Amino acid sequence: MAAVLFAGAARAAPVLDQQALPLGGSFYEALEWQQTVTAGTTGRLSGITLYGAGTNVTVRVNAGDGFYSGPYAFSQAVQLASGGTFIDTSSADIQLAAGQRFVIDLINGFGGNISAAATPYPDGHLFLNFGAPSDVTACCNSGLAFQTFMDGDTAVPEPGAWPLMILGFSGAGAALRRRRAGFAPA
Repeated sequence: MAAVLFAGAARAAPVLDQQALPLGGSFYEALEWQQTVTAGTTGRLSGITLYGAGTNVTVRVNAGDGFYSGPYAFSQAVQLASGGTFIDTSSADIQLAAGQRFVIDLINGFGGNISAAATPYPDGHLFLNFGAPSDVTACCNSGLAFQTFMDGDTAVPEPGAWPLMILGFSGAGAALRRRRAGFAPA
């Protein structure tokens, strides 16, 4: 019973929120690239899928707009695969409201590439930091290929609330039975 009372919060399954699918073009990964994304739903950013063929690419994520220079709520070195690499960001607990912008920052890759999107993502910009940040979307009509996933709000009660709900319903039922039976406490 004690384990149930201290169970963590229930979360909804991650759902696809935003995406810009790969076309076949790519960007050299040894530079710093930063894609601005606009959350489509409210919830926790639970993961990102990136496409490419990169070694030790550091993926950093945080709420922000334009070219963001940190600090970052999430940072992890990953190996990118052309078929897509899912990066679990749930440990950073990045909570976003629908319409709020956040950045996906890629830095320190070696000997690979990051896939470009078939069409630029319409609700954000891609920046290249090569001494000074420049807006690649504005100059070249391009963006990164990515998918983002959100954990939405859930209407399911938390596991710790179940015992309290059951006790409450039991108490209400007992009170009604006493009233019907004409039982009056002395």
